[in-house]
Amino acid sequence: MKNLSLVAALLLTASTSQAQQLRLGLKVGGNVSNAVGPDARESSWLVGLHGGITAQLRPAGLPNWGLQTEALYTMKGDNALLYGPNLMARLTYADIPLLLQYHWDDVFFEAGPQASYLISATANVPETVLPDFKAFVYGFAVGFGYQNDAGVRIGWRYNADLTNVTNPVEVNGEPTQLRMRNSVMELHLGYNAGVGQLGKAVGDAGRGIGRGVKFVVTAPFRIFRKKRPAPQQAAPSATPASTPKP
Repeated sequence: MKNLSLVAALLLTASTSQAQQLRLGLKVGGNVSNAVGPDARESSWLVGLHGGITAQLRPAGLPNWGLQTEALYTMKGDNALLYGPNLMARLTYADIPLLLQYHWDDVFFEAGPQASYLISATANVPETVLPDFKAFVYGFAVGFGYQNDAGVRIGWRYNADLTNVTNPVEVNGEPTQLRMRNSVMELHLGYNAGVGQLGKAVGDAGRGIGRGVKFVVTAPFRIFRKKRPAPQQAAPSATPASTPKP
């Protein structure tokens, strides 16, 4: 986990010479997940959502290659209602993948490791005693998608755990490990923007908000001035015509 965090930090602090190749963005999508493994029986699909921020680095000397890291909130688990054993829980994780990408025109392929931190576990059946889920699990992600020059992208991804999601438990005095892992298929939409573009967009948005606030604050005063009757000026008095001297 420390090594993955270090690589992600290095990616986000790319040098100034590569800044024009660093693109920041957002992504959101839907996913379906279930439990897989020798001990996962009759696990049913769970529909969920995911979303978060992305950072993509395209080295200037390698136009077809790139690295992308993400920080995502992801819903996983399964929808099982009967112990099979199954997960019997809706799980939410903070996912941090680090993906090597290959770009061919507007199409890209990606693969790499992923670390996941457990945020919450909610039982599908109230008052059910859940297994002791691990705080961290590790896995991989593979996918492909389309991204145009404007930074708009759509993609499909499969990610799965390589480690079991639960800690060992004692059964009859002996440690027993449930062999179950998360398996997730995702469809997502996203948008990437270069650092310069992003700064310009934020600046334009700030100026637009400033103009909007100024209009809202000053509009009542302008309306009041228009409705207030203008003071009437007294008509100039007529000057008597001078009598010509004889």
